[in-house]
Amino acid sequence: MPGMLHAAVARSPYPAARIRHIDTAKARALPGVAAVLLAQDVPHNTLWTDVPGQTSEVGPLRARIQVLAQEVVRFQGEPVALVAAETREIALHAVELIEVQYDPQPGVFDPEAALAAGAHQVHEGGNLLARWAIRRGDPDRALAQADVVIAWIDTDGVLTIRVSTQVIEHYRDVAEVLGLPQNRVRVIGPYLGGGFGGKEDVTVEVFLGLLAWRTQRPVKMIWSRQESLLARPKRHPFILRYRTGAARDGRLVAQAVDLLADSGAYAYLSALVLMYAAVTAAGPYRVPHVAVDARVAYTNNPPTSAMRGFGAMQMVLGYESQMDRLARRLGIDPVELRERNALAKGDALPIGQPLDTHVAVVEAARRAWEALGERLGGVRDGREPGRAHRDARRGRGPGRVPLPDRRGGAGVGSRPDRHPHRRQRADAPRRNDDGDPSALHVRQRRAPRLRGSAPADRRRRRPAARDSSGHRGAGRG
Repeated sequence: MPGMLHAAVARSPYPAARIRHIDTAKARALPGVAAVLLAQDVPHNTLWTDVPGQTSEVGPLRARIQVLAQEVVRFQGEPVALVAAETREIALHAVELIEVQYDPQPGVFDPEAALAAGAHQVHEGGNLLARWAIRRGDPDRALAQADVVIAWIDTDGVLTIRVSTQVIEHYRDVAEVLGLPQNRVRVIGPYLGGGFGGKEDVTVEVFLGLLAWRTQRPVKMIWSRQESLLARPKRHPFILRYRTGAARDGRLVAQAVDLLADSGAYAYLSALVLMYAAVTAAGPYRVPHVAVDARVAYTNNPPTSAMRGFGAMQMVLGYESQMDRLARRLGIDPVELRERNALAKGDALPIGQPLDTHVAVVEAARRAWEALGERLGGVRDGREPGRAHRDARRGRGPGRVPLPDRRGGAGVGSRPDRHPHRRQRADAPRRNDDGDPSALHVRQRRAPRLRGSAPADRRRRRPAARDSSGHRGAGRG
């Protein structure tokens, strides 16, 4: 595009710090630089997003985001300044010339520590962002009686932005930040591939709008892979604590679940993600007595937000691990145990929502189990359900099968666990000498970035751009 400028973002190297002074003189003096913007140059630097899903009783929840950091930075990679220049190389050089004096703060990086007394405050008012509670029946009493318990400027004056986004409605956010009427901003979303949550939040839209409006020239911004990994919201880390009670025949009687999620430095959609995590915490199983307590806390980690599965994927580790432990403890086939407890049409979720369509948990479990092939072990040989099959694939245990290793070549059998953070651990009480725990609390520490998959979006897509003015075209502004 003729006359187009290139943009870059100066970001904080500290996860928690106060900004003492910013000197942009050298950057502004660099030949080819068209604009350098700081927080005080943004008409409305605080952006508020209404989080859906709130009831009148809970009250409206508004997620606060700073366009550019002002006085305080809350995560490593937080935007501090914007640069527009004739070339991308000049823009990146100008970013390096911006001098920022920081006063680093201790910060807090774990949601449990964030909620402790005396913790570093990420935001005024405390680090607890939101909490949800779900109750059905009397789980405490039922557990006590259980037989087994386990634990994202046109010529007519309209600012036009063409961007890879799932939400063209972000034109409202750009208008709010610039102090413009909404009909002066147009966002075009060209035909693109999957989003899976990564293109849902505001990313470059506001930055481009600010620079294009200031320079009155077209502006282009491209993030490097490193910058994208640093600055984009991530999937929520969760700490999961489960206690599950069952009768001797494997029938589930109660479940007590405590969830603690890490929002990172800003709210984004954390409260809503937490709500869906709480709703799905008991899994696809019929549990008459349920208690779910869910919280999400601010930390100085990068913000977290929508990802594929929207809070539900992390829960799978919790409740499915519980089912495997129950199967082992009771000596019941793991698929049979799931069949006995699977939700069916006519049942209700712990929140009271009835299921009025077919639930295919049993069929899916059977087909998945059969696809694993001949059972090489399981409950009968004292190992966890599915353990023998996994061991065989990894080249361990009976029926040893070498598994190609990406680093060491084919035929590498046993190898170190390269993902120790994905492990679960059972907290106290410890196992008895016979390996038969009276209570197991399954806990996953900061292991939420699972490659979970939800059913693909099969809605018919039209190969044309869609924009915020309602036009359809070939993606041109």
